[in-house]
Amino acid sequence: MLYLFFIFLILWGLCLDYLLPASFNSFKMLILDALSIDIVFFVLFIRLYLGWSYILNRLLSASIFYEESGWYDGQIWIKKTSYLVKDRLIGTYYILPIIYRLKVFCLFIILIFSIEYLIYGLL
Repeated sequence: MLYLFFIFLILWGLCLDYLLPASFNSFKMLILDALSIDIVFFVLFIRLYLGWSYILNRLLSASIFYEESGWYDGQIWIKKTSYLVKDRLIGTYYILPIIYRLKVFCLFIILIFSIEYLIYGLL
């Protein structure tokens, strides 16, 4: 379903080029289409970043608060040192590079979005 939404966003700008009058700037429409796609990708990558940072916080913390419903709801579990060392190694060597890449990609999307917005304003 999500892929159909992306395909719709990409084709939306191209189809409107044929539906609008000839005096309308088609390059401006393509820039507007790229801006909308950038916003969608930015929201998706922010969602990925929030999910992975939540996992990293649970791995790096020495105690875990149970948030699920059940008899253990609201309890705090203190990790053993062997579990804590394993979790911190996993968090440091597997999760932190993913979070770093997501941050860089989000900054790249913001940079591309600002360039496209400036080009759109100049047209």
